[in-house]
Amino acid sequence: MFMELLLILVSGLIIGSFINAAVYRLANNLSLWQRSICPHCQKKLLNRDIIPVLSFVLLRGKCRFCKKFIGWQYWLIEVLTPILFMLAYLNYGAINWYLISDLLYISLAIFFLVFDFKYLTIPDVVIWPGLIIALILNYLLGFYWLGLVLGMLVGSGFFYLQYLVSRGKWIGWGDVKFGLLLGAMLGLGDLILTLLLAYVIGGLLAIVLLLSTKKKFGDLLPLGSFLAGAAIIVILWGDLILNFIFKI
Repeated sequence: MFMELLLILVSGLIIGSFINAAVYRLANNLSLWQRSICPHCQKKLLNRDIIPVLSFVLLRGKCRFCKKFIGWQYWLIEVLTPILFMLAYLNYGAINWYLISDLLYISLAIFFLVFDFKYLTIPDVVIWPGLIIALILNYLLGFYWLGLVLGMLVGSGFFYLQYLVSRGKWIGWGDVKFGLLLGAMLGLGDLILTLLLAYVIGGLLAIVLLLSTKKKFGDLLPLGSFLAGAAIIVILWGDLILNFIFKI
C-alpha cells in the first residue's frame, strides 16, 4: 500500500505541474509539447527549474532569469493535485480502473477550475477529447449507459435553457458544453448533486464578494470553476454527502 500511495503522490505532482503548463499554453496558443518558459521574460526554463513544488520553494516562486514572481497558482496546483489524488486512492485502498477514472476526472476538473477562474472561458480543445474518453471509460467500467445519456442531456440542457432565456448574459456557451462533459463523467445522479453544490458554493462566494465590495451586481463569475470544484467534491465524497442528506 505504501508504494502504491507513493506512486499516486508522485503522479499527482507530475500531473499538477502539467495542468499548470497546459493552462498557460492553451490560453496563449502555444504547443503543449514545447519546453516550459517563464510567463514574463519568455526564457526557456532549466530542467532543475521545473521540479514540482521543490523548484518553486528553492527559487522562492521567482523566475531564475528575470526574478519576477511566477504566481501562487503554480505552487497551489502542484500541492493540491497530489493531495486530491491521495484522497481518491484512500477511497479504494488499491489502484484499479475505478480509481484511475476518478484521477482522470479530478485532473480534468482541476484544469477547468483554473482555466475558467483565470480566463472566464472553457476551451473546446479539452472538452471534446474529455467527453469521448469519459464515455468510453465509463462504458467499459460498466456504468449504465442510460444514466450517462440522461446526465449529458440534463447537464447540457440545464445550461442551454439558461443561455437561451438570458441570451448569453447569465452563462457562456462554454458552460453548456461543460455540462455535457460533466454528465458523461458523473452520470445523472452525481451530476445533479454537483449542480446543487456548485450553485451553493457560487452563491455563498458571490455574497462574500459583494459584501467585501470586490464585486458588484452584474459582474461575471467563473461558473465553470464552481462546477469543477463541486465535481471534485462529489467524486471524492458524493456518497457520504448523499447519505447525510437522506438521514436529515
